[in-house]
Amino acid sequence: MANAPAPSIAAPQLALRLGLELTALIGLGRGAAMWGEGPWAWVAGIGAPALAAIAWGTFAVRGDPIEHNCGTKVHERSPGAEAQRYGPQTRN
Repeated sequence: MANAPAPSIAAPQLALRLGLELTALIGLGRGAAMWGEGPWAWVAGIGAPALAAIAWGTFAVRGDPIEHNCGTKVHERSPGAEAQRYGPQTRN
């Protein structure tokens, strides 16, 4: 079971995830642009989502299934997988 290929994430789920992330960044930019006036509105409207995207990428969840491989694998979360990684655990 340890060598079994992980199931893939469905394309509609990936599209939904991308759409939600873009919507969040657009909303952040729109909100930041409303605080400024003139050219500062443009700076805030573009800069706030850019900084958020940089932070989002920097502090991404390690081992995210779409972090490096475009969503072709999901995490294997099972007691057997945990035992293989960390050894058997006993309860006191």
